[in-house]
Amino acid sequence: MTLFPLFLLVILTGIPIAFAFGVAALLFMTFASGPSLKFDSLVTVAFSGLDSFVLMSIPFFVFAGDLMKQGGIVGRLIDFSALFMRKGRGGLGGIAVLASTFFGAISGSSAASVAAIGSSMLPEMERQGYRRQDAAALVAASGYIGILIPPSIPLILYGLASSASIGDLFLAGIIPGLLATVMFVGLNSWIVRNSGDQTAVQAATKIHHGHLRTGLSAIPGLLLPIIILGGIYSGIFTPTEAAAVAVAYAIFVGLFVYRSFTLRDIPAIALDSAITSACIMLIIGFSAFFGRVMTIGQVPAAISSAMLGITSDPIGLILLINAFLLFLGMFVETATIIMIATPILLPLVKSLGIDPVHFGVIMVVNLSVGLITPPMALNLFVASRVSGVHLKDLMRPVVPYVIASIGLVLIVTFVPQLSTMLPSMFGK
Repeated sequence: MTLFPLFLLVILTGIPIAFAFGVAALLFMTFASGPSLKFDSLVTVAFSGLDSFVLMSIPFFVFAGDLMKQGGIVGRLIDFSALFMRKGRGGLGGIAVLASTFFGAISGSSAASVAAIGSSMLPEMERQGYRRQDAAALVAASGYIGILIPPSIPLILYGLASSASIGDLFLAGIIPGLLATVMFVGLNSWIVRNSGDQTAVQAATKIHHGHLRTGLSAIPGLLLPIIILGGIYSGIFTPTEAAAVAVAYAIFVGLFVYRSFTLRDIPAIALDSAITSACIMLIIGFSAFFGRVMTIGQVPAAISSAMLGITSDPIGLILLINAFLLFLGMFVETATIIMIATPILLPLVKSLGIDPVHFGVIMVVNLSVGLITPPMALNLFVASRVSGVHLKDLMRPVVPYVIASIGLVLIVTFVPQLSTMLPSMFGK
């Protein structure tokens, strides 16, 4: 039995995906004649996969995002977003999209964005005439913008797997993320305008009165990504040090600017962040061993040969790679795919002349579509839980956003300047 079917079989048994990496690799070593690793190398390789200075940035960024969320930033971001959507049709949905973008620039997590913005915006959107399932689908789709706008945990993972510059990847995700924001705001406006329900259209002018002062109070929180990128590209600190600075800044803002938590609250927030970070680290550690077995078994070369056997045309190959990533994103968690697919596909895309930083954005945008495409659809599951709408009732309203997202994949793929322009401008 080959490695990937074995991996899927182990997942179907209900074993958590992080441990499924180790179990599948061990079983493959047992029944296959190729790999020559010893069984005790599981621990050694897993620990070596975690022995990276870059990886320290993940728990710091998670902690900084949790501190900002606890610090009352969500309501301020919604009010700040409302300042830009006063007269637009479908403005209430546009506020949800903008707020998700801003929150993503702080948390770097799509699921956190859906939960935070959804719990605050969905009741108001429903009161103002939106159908609950339409509002939930919009929040679920716009939530994935959070992993395109820096700081982005998936981009950090890709940088670890590809040895690409984390700073360049952060910059590369900005324009595609903003493009997704514009697309979703415009798409929501078009849907509302053609729905025949004028209540939702008129709601845009009802949420803004008295929000200027509150909205502007979001600025200290929004300075966080500017501090991160500014510090990295000025040479003041590395991406990992930037994550630690982000934590210090988030504590300062929460304690002295927003005064929304005390020193006694910080350990509880840190515990939640540690649990989230530990889940990510387990996936990374065991996927390192899985990747080692995959390399010894010559799986990357086999997949590359299979793709080249289908087509050798560069455009055909990149479309095939996109389709492969879209398919994986529908069934497997984002971090898992990045750790598995990057060493497989990166040599192939380099042979096509695609910049590794550009490919990182292509990969993350592809996997973002999987966050709103069943059966995996993490964002839809979170939106369903927050809104109380059954998952099947979100299928139809999310379709326009899936189609728009696939369009975004193609734009990002064939217009590389969207990803490479900012790294080229600010590169040292």
